[in-house]
Parts: sequence; structure tokens; C-alpha cells
Amino acid sequence: MKKFYFLISLLVLSFTQVAAGPIRGAWISYQAIDTNSYTLRVHVIRDCSASGLTTPSLKISWSQGHINVPTTLESSRDVSGINAACADTSICNGGTLLAYGYQLQTYQAIWDLDTFGSACDFTISYSDTAQRVSTNGNGEAFYVFSKLNRCLYSIENSLELVEIVPFLNHVNSSFSGGYPVADSNGVMDSISYELTSALKDSNTSITYNTSFSASVPFMSIGFPLTSLNIENPTGNLRFNGAIGGQHEVMALRIKGWKRISGVMALVSEQHVDHDVIIGNLQNFPPKMTGPTNLLACAVQPNCWRFSAQELDTGQSIVPFVLDSLPGMTWYLVDSSSTDPVLEVCWTPDTSLVRSEPYLFRVGFIDDHCPYKGYSFQTVAVEVTDPVDSSFIPELQINRVCGGYQLVVVDSLNRGIPYTWIWGGKTLLSDTLDIINTVGWQVFQYGYRLGACELYLTDSIYLERDSIMTVQFNGNSLATCPNVERFVSASIVSGGRAPFNYLWFDSTSLDSVAIISDTTQKWRLQVTDSVGCVISDSIRVPILPQFSFISDSLRLCSQKLTGPFDLKVRVTKGDSALLNFYWDGFGEGNGYQATIPFSQQHIPVEVRDVYSCSQYDTLYISRYTAQKPNAGPDIANCGGNSIQLHAIDSLPSTGTYEWIGYGLGKQITAQVGTSASIVLKYTDLYGCPTYDTTETRIYEVPDPHLGDDTAICMDELVVLRSNHSKGVEPFNFVWNFGAASGDSTTFKVGGSVLVYLRLEDSAGCIGRDTILIQVKSKPNLVMTDPPERCQAAGPYNLFPYGSPQGGVWRGPSVSNSTFNPTMLAGGTYTLLYSYTNMNGCTSTDSVHAKVEALVNVNFSATPISGRSPLNVNFQNLSSGGVQNSYEWDFGDSTATSTAVNPSHIYTKSGVYSVKLKITGNLCVSELIKNKYVYVDTFGVGIEDFQAIQVKAYPNPTKSVVYLESIDASEIASIEVYSITGQAMSQVNIVQGDAQWKVDLSELAAANYHLHVTMKSGERGVIRVNKE
Repeated sequence: MKKFYFLISLLVLSFTQVAAGPIRGAWISYQAIDTNSYTLRVHVIRDCSASGLTTPSLKISWSQGHINVPTTLESSRDVSGINAACADTSICNGGTLLAYGYQLQTYQAIWDLDTFGSACDFTISYSDTAQRVSTNGNGEAFYVFSKLNRCLYSIENSLELVEIVPFLNHVNSSFSGGYPVADSNGVMDSISYELTSALKDSNTSITYNTSFSASVPFMSIGFPLTSLNIENPTGNLRFNGAIGGQHEVMALRIKGWKRISGVMALVSEQHVDHDVIIGNLQNFPPKMTGPTNLLACAVQPNCWRFSAQELDTGQSIVPFVLDSLPGMTWYLVDSSSTDPVLEVCWTPDTSLVRSEPYLFRVGFIDDHCPYKGYSFQTVAVEVTDPVDSSFIPELQINRVCGGYQLVVVDSLNRGIPYTWIWGGKTLLSDTLDIINTVGWQVFQYGYRLGACELYLTDSIYLERDSIMTVQFNGNSLATCPNVERFVSASIVSGGRAPFNYLWFDSTSLDSVAIISDTTQKWRLQVTDSVGCVISDSIRVPILPQFSFISDSLRLCSQKLTGPFDLKVRVTKGDSALLNFYWDGFGEGNGYQATIPFSQQHIPVEVRDVYSCSQYDTLYISRYTAQKPNAGPDIANCGGNSIQLHAIDSLPSTGTYEWIGYGLGKQITAQVGTSASIVLKYTDLYGCPTYDTTETRIYEVPDPHLGDDTAICMDELVVLRSNHSKGVEPFNFVWNFGAASGDSTTFKVGGSVLVYLRLEDSAGCIGRDTILIQVKSKPNLVMTDPPERCQAAGPYNLFPYGSPQGGVWRGPSVSNSTFNPTMLAGGTYTLLYSYTNMNGCTSTDSVHAKVEALVNVNFSATPISGRSPLNVNFQNLSSGGVQNSYEWDFGDSTATSTAVNPSHIYTKSGVYSVKLKITGNLCVSELIKNKYVYVDTFGVGIEDFQAIQVKAYPNPTKSVVYLESIDASEIASIEVYSITGQAMSQVNIVQGDAQWKVDLSELAAANYHLHVTMKSGERGVIRVNKE
């Protein structure tokens, strides 16, 4: 049978290790193969983010020396704690879901002890270099070992650590759980845990100062994490990592104990090192609660409950029980997926009774990707002997005054403490006193030994006469001071008659007379016939005393008969509890009475609520009251306070009242309009006299500058006072701007509070302010666009004004597009306006330069003739920028760059001429189609048929008519001599169907008529004038 002991559950968090040495922890185990032959194993936790692990070597030491045993890799598996149901793995297997990974690598060697003679004690150790805790770097020496004594007891297997990996826990997450250690063959009677410090080598050791008992093995000495404690005897470890990113080494000494000849002997020992890492988990462990150290009664059912709370939203948890004890059962009391409750029940046999506890594990798990959240703990159960139910202790009942006493008599004198359950209360005592209870009463009594208990149920009838109560008689015991009061008493229940009474003054009757001026308790003792005594006391309240003073009543002659207040001054007692009776007048303290002028005194009775009375007399005297002086008349501005001051020397014991304004000889009052103000003076005896003062109130000017406002920077502000009150003329005082009477003007460069003080001719002053805040204008950044040719076409102005989104204005601007085509050359100012979120607008400009196209034109002389024909060209172009010229004469010969070139045509034909002028940006050109006519043999009307123009008569003496299919298609007609000279003395007239060319002024000769059509075609017709 295996025994498993768990100290802590494994939690996994996203923790990126620094690349360093690969070792995170290690331990050693051994297993017998046959007599004196063992399989040795060293288990190493490897950090997959670090470098590879060198194959370890085991050192075996005994009293005569040591040997080194090489090992080989037996197995390697991922123990990163990733959920097997998730789609990814740790970095140990090339996964990406976890940013870290741990491998449990196990190396083995075969060890034969036959060659070691009679040696008993052996230490199997392994040392290497692990990650340094303080820096997480490489180079920290560590040392682990496992001990074997083959002579003391036949131990086939060592204590084995199960699923040990670096402990990972969430910061500020309370944790408890069991340390996973297995007693492989079940021969250990107990296992102890010692929290210690990491060993560096075989020469280092730890001195243990904590008390230790082998019968209940347990030891704890220090740990670097917060609030660590280890529980006895389960070995449950509890801690709370308070600092995120904390990384420590936990070293644990684990010992196996066996009872040999009645003494606990150490038979196996291991030293284990591994990491504890505190960080931020992606999965909280369930929060588990439940007992850990239990007692169980043999042959009786014993049940315990364990609960857990899921701390992650949307997850569920499942309970489990491991290493359950024989016959143990469990079920869910509450099957909630987030807060389950598990009940574990066990009925052990008497054969299982022992002082050492049995251990099993209870836990909860949430299988959340990528990490499982575990919480589990080891539970220790000690089984105790059942009680002997055949022995029933004797119950003795004794009667006492006022009740009964129950006594348990244990004839075996076992010294067991007994427990009573009476009226829902549990009492630990051998006796039970029952007082002031009657009728049948059911109760339980019994005892508890360990986890076993025996309770018996019984009942008793309690008689009423066992209870004696006394009652004091009388309706109301309160009395007036020093007034005799009789008090009586009687027994209303319980006791045995006759009864003897004994009062405080030794009176032996059932009543007594009390006289006192103070409240106190009066004691009575009653004894019945069986000697039971009851004592009680009664409190007789003495009614509160009161006193008063009747001051003389002085009446003024102005008031004559009243009414007057009849009152006394109560000097002791509560006046609200007193009644006042005025003889011949009425009731009440302050009674309004009309008193005859001749009346000189009035008797008064004062009676309290207890009918206690006192008497006195109120005396009356008459006098003439003095009149106050309200002072001179007053003038003031409305809204201002005025001082009302009586200028008399009347007694200060009286009161001044400015009717409607306040009390006092001198007061400050707010008077809204002109009025008569009445002063009332009431003397000490309530007699009033009056005086009057006049007040005149002027209206205060009411300047109004308007509501506070906000304007844009640099805007002109004009403020004007609007007022309707006050007495003209007015004086205006402004604190800001260029003031002129009731207005001020200024341009605001920043927020300003403007103040106006308006004073009228009565000296009344009105004021007003206005806060003018300045809203920022947008800051425009402008860039002149590059100069463009007039023919470049429209372009967008957005890039040249920032911020964008404003409005452009200027010549040939549409929306944000500038079209220089529509303009002549020159520099144009284009305005840009932008309005920001404050509603403020800024305007700036750019300068757009436009290079004008050249107005290209030229002439040639002659433009017709026989070849070779030398033609002189003259540049008639104007405007624009003329940097260079390029002439194309249309005969596929060389071009010219001269301003006014000459060209010789050597072949006959009709030639078009083009002039191109290049400026800085613009290129302008003009083509004159069929401009030059060169022929060898002459050109006649037949040569112009292509353009459908006819000339007749030809020859002619004066007039030639030219017509085409549509005379309107002819654009122009020019007449030249055969040498190319233009003939200006020709009259040319356009008609509806033909053109008329009058050559009558020319000499008889041959002439060329140059005809230009609207289509651009040109032709020459030779005409002979006779």
C-alpha cells in the first residue's frame, strides 16, 4: 500500500525566465532490485528557456570513502502545468501558449552493495550549479542527498517526491496545500518535513533549534515568503506571496520514521531543493476551506465538509479525494459549479485505533486553459476508541430553595468531565442548578472521549412551590416630600406558608409607613416555613420639589388696566409640570389679566402634577413710563444699509424695537423706500412708549453692461451703459478703454474685466462689471504658390494655406481652385480665411504669379513669287516673356532662332509657317497655314479648285468677283503683286453670295489674290488686270 502526503498544490503562471543555468530543483530516490542491489535515480527540474542539462553523476559516500556513479537518461516529460485539453504546449515542446517551460528529467544508475562489506549508512548525493536566486543568473551551487541505512531496517524504497516542479503562486493569493511525497511501499509510520536552507555542498549543514517530536513529526525553521507556516501533523504548507516577481529557493528535509521496539527511528532521509515563484497568474486557484486535523470515533459515522470558491469569472471547479481511507465515501452537498461543498464520511473499524494520524487528501481543480488551478490539502485523522454504552452514570436530584440541583455520580470514578444540554445551552459541569423553572423539562447529559461521545436523555417535573416571589402593593408609590406613605407586600407564588416579614426598620408586619424627603430603596426579607429566604427591595420615589418667587408687578399709567401678564419666576423644578392659579382671575403662568387701577395684590397657588401645592402673593405698583428719542430724519441711497440710533438715556433693562426692522437701541437696517420708522421702547415692566423718524431713500443708478461674453482676438469692443435709475447728471468712471461718457471703446488683446462706476447727483453709486474673454484666432501659415504659366490650367490652393478647410477669395478663384487661364500675366493677391472652433476667423494672403502667354504674330514679305523666293519674316508678337524663338518655314529645311529671320524657298509649293516663342514657363506659338506661295510656272484659277473658289472675269479691266459654294466660308482676301508686295489701294467688299475685289486703282499687271478660308485653308488666284 502507498501512502501519499501533500503539502502544496501546483499553480501555473505566465513567467518568463531569464536565460541562465537550466536547473530549478532536484531530488534523489532509490528502489531495491534484489538483495543489496538498487536502482538509483536523480530527478532534475530543467528550465527549458535555459541551456541544456549536462548528464549528472551521483556520489555515494560511506564511512570508508566514496565513489562516483555515472547515470543515463531514463525519461523526460513536460511538467509545466499546462492543461492537457488545450491546443498548445510549453516552450519545452516548441509551443507558444506558455512563455516558459519545465521538464522533469530522470537519470538512473544501477548500484550493487555486495562490494561494500558490512557498511550500513550510505549517502547518495548530487551537486551542480543552478540559477542564482538573487540575480536569476547562473552560478549558485546546490547540494541534494538521500540517505539509506540497510542495517537498521529493511527499506526497499526511498521516500519519493511525486510531480515536484517549481511552485508557482499568484501574488497576494492565500495558498494552502499538501506536499506531494509518497511512501512507496507503505513501511513508514510517519513522515516529517523540515523547512531549511539550501545546502551548498556536503560540508554545509543546518542546526535545528525548533522543538521536535518523532511521534508527531514536524519541524519548521524559516522561509523567505510572507506568512509561511507548516501544519502539524499533516505537513500542509500555507503562505501568502505579497510581492509579485518574488523568486526564492525552498529547501526541504523529508524524513521517514518507523517505530522500532517502541521508539520512533529515522530510517530514510532526503534533502530537496526547488524554486518558489510568485507572479501574476492567468488563472486563480480555487479558494478552499475545510478542517485538516480531525478526530474520528471508531465504529461511528464521522463526516466532514470541505468547500471551495471559484475566483475566476466564467469557470467551474470540480472536487476530488485522493489516498482515501478504507471504507471512506464522499458526495457533493452543494453541486454549484462555482462554490461546491464536498462531504467526506468515514466509519473506521476498532482495529484502526492508534495515536498516529491517518492521512488523505481533498482538493478542488478548475481545468482552465492554459493552466489548471489546483487547491488541495492533506487531512490528518486520529481514530479513538468508542465509549462503553453499557455503563450509565447515576443521576441524583436535590431540591434547593428556588429550584433543583442535578448531580451526575460516576460510580467508576473515571474523572470524566460531563456535559449538560439544557434549554439549548451546553454546560460543562458535574452539577446542574435549575432555578425559576416549572413543569416537565427534557434535558441531556453525557460525556466525550476523543471523537466518541455518549449522551442520555431524561426529564424532570418541577413543582411551582419551589419558587417564591414577592410583590409590593399600591397604585402609585411616589409621594410628596415628608408626607407619610404606607407600602405593603405579599408572596404571590412559591414558598411554603406561613411567611415571616422583616422590613428595614425591623417592622414584622406585611406593611410599613415611609416618610422621607429623598428617593431611596426600602429592603424587605421574607422567610417561608421551610427556611427558604427571599430578599427584595422597593424604590419609593419622592416627588421633585419646586420653588418660585412672586416679584412685584409694576404697571405704567399709560397702559391703565392692561391686559397684563400674571407670572411668577420658577427657581426650582420644571415649570411645564406646574399649574398656576391666580385668585379671582384665572390659571397659567403668564395669564393675561385686566387689573382694576385700584388693585394692589393678587394671591397665587402653584400646584405640581402630584397635587403638591405652594402659595404666595403678587403685589402691584403704578408709575409713568418715559418716551424714547428715535433721532433725526435720514436720507440714504437705496440698497444701502442705514444706522437707526436712539439718542436717549432710558434704562438698559428695557428693550428697543424698530418696528419692522429689528431689536436694539442701535441697529443697521435695510430700508427700500422712503418711510416713517417707528421706535418702540418697552421697559422692564412691559410698558411701551413710541417715537418716529423719517427716512428718504433715493434710487441707486443701475448701470448694465450686459452678460459676460467672449470675442475673438483683436476685435473692436464698444461698451455702453444702459441705466434707468438715479438722479441726473451722472458721472461715469470706466477702468478700461477709451472712455467717453456712457461708453468706452477698446480693442481686446487678452481677457479683461471691465468695471463701470456710475454716480448720480444724489451721491448714489451703481456698479457693474462685464468679463470679456478672448477667443484665440487661428494661426495661419501661408506659402506663396510657385509661378505658373497662364496656360497651365487651374490648380488647388489647399497646400498654400494651413490649417486647411478655409475659404479662398480672389480673381479667377472658384472654391479653392485658382485658374490663371482667365487672367493676364502678373502677380495676384489671393485671400485665405479660416474659422476655428471658437468661431474666430483669421485672414491672410498669398501672391500668385502668372506668366502671360505671348500674343504671337508675324508677317512676311513677299508671301508669294517664283522660286527661288527670298522671304523676310518680321516678328510682330507682343506681351509675355520672350526668351527664345523657333521658326519653322514649312519646307523641311533648317529652322531659325532669329527674331526676324529671312528664308529662301527653292521649291514651288504652298507653305505653312510656325513661330514658337519660349518664355520662363510658357511656350506660345502661331501657325499660319498656306501662308507662302512659291511657283515656277504661275498659278491660275484652276489651281484653287481644291477650295471651290472661282474668280471672274479674268482678265478684268477693274472688278473681279470671287464666289464659292458658301461665300461666308471665305475669311479674308488680300491682293499682292507678283513680287509679293501687298496692294493697299484695293477695295474688297463681302456680299451674301460673293466677294467683290475692285482693282480699278491698280496699274495693268498680273496680281495674286490670297484667299483664306475659315477652315484655315489658303489659296492663291492669279488675276490679269488689263
